[in-house]
Amino acid sequence: TGFTLGGGVGYRLNRHLALRGNFNFARTEADASGNLAVDGTKFNRFFYDADVQLRLPTESGFTPYLFAGGGGITVKQDVSNAPDSFTKGAGKFGAGLSYDFPDQHLTVFAEGTGWAYKWDRFGYDKTQVDIAWTAGVAYRFGR
Repeated sequence: TGFTLGGGVGYRLNRHLALRGNFNFARTEADASGNLAVDGTKFNRFFYDADVQLRLPTESGFTPYLFAGGGGITVKQDVSNAPDSFTKGAGKFGAGLSYDFPDQHLTVFAEGTGWAYKWDRFGYDKTQVDIAWTAGVAYRFGR
């Protein structure tokens, strides 16, 4: 469990396709049963990525969407004597739902995002998948 904060920029190529660039900070507590060295330890993660969003707009203003992309992640154990941080490439995937307010430039959205990367530190050598549920407000320039 933890929290995430982030922001991004996007460009709608057309009604059905958008490109996005994102930066997110996440802080989570490890649930590493069997590894007492990190179990309960807080980790800070910095995600920086880009994705392609496939949008399916409806006449009601609601738009379900899927996205996929890639980027990087930097992980640092949140203790003063922690080993050095590490950075890995990461794949990104997810789905969401947005609503464009008519005759305004505001959009609200909620989405689930997953990042998959290789975790080979602190006694582990596995593929890690981090999931974040987010909601927010976007401002659109133009229509």
